[in-house]
Amino acid sequence: MDCKGVKRRLSAYVDGEVEQQERKNIAHHVNSCPDCTREMKALQDTCLLISEDSGVEPSPDFLLQLFERVKVEQEKVSLVRRKGWSFTSLPAFARVAVLLVLGIVIGAGLGTLTSFEKQAAIGLRPDKNLAIEANLQNFQSVYPQSLTQVYLNLSSSFKS
Repeated sequence: MDCKGVKRRLSAYVDGEVEQQERKNIAHHVNSCPDCTREMKALQDTCLLISEDSGVEPSPDFLLQLFERVKVEQEKVSLVRRKGWSFTSLPAFARVAVLLVLGIVIGAGLGTLTSFEKQAAIGLRPDKNLAIEANLQNFQSVYPQSLTQVYLNLSSSFKS
């Protein structure tokens, strides 16, 4: 056996869980390999320490302290959940950036809808109601399968 195979089965060897032939092969390798001998000795020492351990007795009020600690941690978590995300939790520069971008987007959108030049470019007259000129009355009796047709009608009315 090689070192890799022995180290993989060393725990089973120390616990006596290997067949007789494998036991002989591992023993022969461990006797001839100082690295595997150290590994086996460390494993045996660890097993000995675990078997000698009498355990640790918790203090009489351990459970009470544990439950109080859990309660405090649950309150912290629920406080964070209640607070959640808010705009004010962002740093000041991020809030300013968000407001600027939002303003630009809204301004650009409103500018294209309300600009008389834009309305004239698509054939609308400023003295007419935008909804009527855009043929939005087509939506009064729209069936789900005809929504595409209504969209095509609207887009063709803007082009002409």
